[in-house]
Amino acid sequence: MRYSFFIILLMVFFSCTEFFENTEMELNEEVQSLNKFDLEPLESYLMFGKGPGQDGAINPYANYIKSNKGYLISSKDCYSIIENLGTSGFSIRIQKDGRIIKTIPIKKNETKKILLDAGNELYTDASFEGRAKFKVTFEDVSL
Repeated sequence: MRYSFFIILLMVFFSCTEFFENTEMELNEEVQSLNKFDLEPLESYLMFGKGPGQDGAINPYANYIKSNKGYLISSKDCYSIIENLGTSGFSIRIQKDGRIIKTIPIKKNETKKILLDAGNELYTDASFEGRAKFKVTFEDVSL
């Protein structure tokens, strides 16, 4: 009797752990499906890096800590995947503390996977050629 109770307890624990991990993954995918954007020509937009109310995209790998100076972002390194859904190119800009670290062009029908270090900000910049339509998703670097 004692062993059967222990076995049932183990089965419940492992099934709940699997359920939690699968549910978390489904929620991340569902939330990130909202990360679709449409920018006017020459418009720029902050995707991630300043905190709630300022970030355009939802990054499930970011933790926001409220302080007396607003929100601090305690994120970890992750990949940002930018998928161009429009008919013209645009660029993304990675910044840290107001300094541009890298500018990356994204052509029509192109998808780029970029390592976004913790503490960096991600911006998108539409070109003068036309509207920028794109999707932004985030992925854990350990996947």
